[in-house]
Amino acid sequence: MLDHVIPLHERHLLRLGNDYIRYYHQDRTHIGLDKQTPAHRSIEQRPTSLSTVVTLPRIGGLHHRYTWFLCVIVPKGRHTRELPSTKAND
Repeated sequence: MLDHVIPLHERHLLRLGNDYIRYYHQDRTHIGLDKQTPAHRSIEQRPTSLSTVVTLPRIGGLHHRYTWFLCVIVPKGRHTRELPSTKAND
């Protein structure tokens, strides 16, 4: 991570370190764990045929997590999009 970011001060460095640790345990898959995360994030199935993939930036955009974006049809033919409910491990 420090190959790509120049920390501005100690507090910035600590925040980047905490963000990386969170990413490493909750989002990054590990071959030694049979492509699971240490936090055992479940595999998300596509909720509906109207769902699209969205990217969630991690560590200031150096890495990303992908999830489904739900498209819900509302009255009058309009579409509204909302993110799936966040869990404690997101």
